[in-house]
Amino acid sequence: PIRSFGLLSALVLAREIGRERKKLRKRIVRLEEKVGSARKVSEAQDILCGQRRVSKDEAYKIMREQAMTKRMTVEDIASAIINASDILS
Repeated sequence: PIRSFGLLSALVLAREIGRERKKLRKRIVRLEEKVGSARKVSEAQDILCGQRRVSKDEAYKIMREQAMTKRMTVEDIASAIINASDILS
């Protein structure tokens, strides 16, 4: 026999577990995006280091200045550098 209290507690527990899993999925997606953008920035830094003969710190400063000037994110600037490098090579 199934008691109503046992069924209710199982439903409440399942609902909370579902909420927690949804929250964790969102966090995983955000972290994956963050790692992906860090890889883009690093790749763009390598491209600038090779082309302009500057350090990684200087390359990041260049990208940051461009981002502020154009009111874009550093990740967008990094993507543009990577795309331009692919087209020109």
